[in-house]
Amino acid sequence: MSAGVMAAELTAEEMKRALRNACWLGVRFAIARYLMANLRSRLNGAEKAERHRELCSFYTAVLTGEDQDRAAAFQPEVYGAVHRRTQGVLTDRLDESIGFDPDGGSDHVANMRAFFEIFHETAFGVAADFPEACKCRRIE
Repeated sequence: MSAGVMAAELTAEEMKRALRNACWLGVRFAIARYLMANLRSRLNGAEKAERHRELCSFYTAVLTGEDQDRAAAFQPEVYGAVHRRTQGVLTDRLDESIGFDPDGGSDHVANMRAFFEIFHETAFGVAADFPEACKCRRIE
């Protein structure tokens, strides 16, 4: 059975779940490290910034079809919007948005999943504002 036939057998909802699963697999390490760098006992501003850049680059690449390593440079408007929006609703307010305890008292796995859900939805929400750039082109 060819991949095209197999993909056609999936419903739109199944394809959406598959994309969500693929994104989770692609970013879970960066999310784990980002949250770890926010613990008071391991506070690391440089790693927080680097992991946020990595997450924003990943989603910019997914939305635009740019290579992840070049996404910020080649699609600065989309990257900037993903960065600002996720910062506004999530990364600047981890305690409020996902119940994150900087002293380590919260459930790390639950925090990772909650972080992902908010980041994923917020990043995909950017696509509506950049319809010409966000065509989900194939990454070459």
